[in-house]
Amino acid sequence: MFLDTQSDAIYSKTSALKSKMLQMDDYKALMGKDNVRQIYDYLLEFSVYGEKLAELRGQKIHRGDVERALYMHLISSIEKILHYLGGDYRKFIIAYLKKFEIEDIKLAIESVTGRTSITDLENHILSTDSFSKIDIRELLAQETLQDLMEKLKGTDYYRLLIPYTNQVDSKFSFYVEMILDRFYYSQLIKAAKKLPDADLKGAVDLLERNIDLYNLEWLYRARKFYDMSKEEIINFVLDSGKKFNYFQLKDLVYESDFQKMIGYLSSTDYGFLFNHDWDIDLYMERRIERYLFYKSLNLYGKSVLDFSKVYAFIMLMEFEVKDIISIIECKRYKLPIAEISKYLIRDTEVVEQWQ
Repeated sequence: MFLDTQSDAIYSKTSALKSKMLQMDDYKALMGKDNVRQIYDYLLEFSVYGEKLAELRGQKIHRGDVERALYMHLISSIEKILHYLGGDYRKFIIAYLKKFEIEDIKLAIESVTGRTSITDLENHILSTDSFSKIDIRELLAQETLQDLMEKLKGTDYYRLLIPYTNQVDSKFSFYVEMILDRFYYSQLIKAAKKLPDADLKGAVDLLERNIDLYNLEWLYRARKFYDMSKEEIINFVLDSGKKFNYFQLKDLVYESDFQKMIGYLSSTDYGFLFNHDWDIDLYMERRIERYLFYKSLNLYGKSVLDFSKVYAFIMLMEFEVKDIISIIECKRYKLPIAEISKYLIRDTEVVEQWQ
């Protein structure tokens, strides 16, 4: 369990970070802006993101630059919490931060295979020395996939990706995405299960439900949209969920009647993903994140100050960044405020409870 001095320090740090998070009035103000520049100006002046956004002063403001600044603030905030952690707690947060290293590796692979239109690649790097030992800039400097893989030799990424590099076809990017995401969650759950039992329950419950939702979204989309064998579909599931183990997931994959599978899933704890007549696909990702937002909110509000509460708080900070990015994306398509709110993870009731 946390030492008393450790708990006091982390409580002070998380309280300070929480006090600077956006309020409902901020979200309303952001939704009322006309474009990315106005959103940037508001966040620069009225939010804690201003320090990172100030680095863009004097430049033409692009959506991607703002998004990176938001994520760099998130990473910096998590690193401030990381400073007070040691042992398995620290290892777990580093495992959590590895998602940003993985996104950088995906970007590097997309670059060398000619599958990205981003030109200023180095300005999109998210990895920092606190959680990544890979030289992302060196990866971005490579001209071929073979050269990039040579730079990854000795890492888990090399072992995972090398079997797929001999044939870079239309499915290659898809396989890279699935393999790396699956690896990320498997490493995160492995790190979580090394935490002391007294600090384990809430964090692992939240993570296991996240994995359930990851698996169910994957099975749904794979069966509905992709021309894949059942063996290939089941190969990408994770066997660490809360409600669905490997064999239950396998049964769902081999259920010949797709609608029967949907009917069964509609009767489970995750029925909210499937019991809709027409907008299952459109809002599936948002429904997943809103569910996890509620769970994180509940865990943060009810827990004593153990590690589960710290994990829930980190999740809530990330959801805030994702909501800002959703607003920016909606402005790109000139959606009205009423429509923008449908794409946010939070709703008014949730935000008021959080505040």
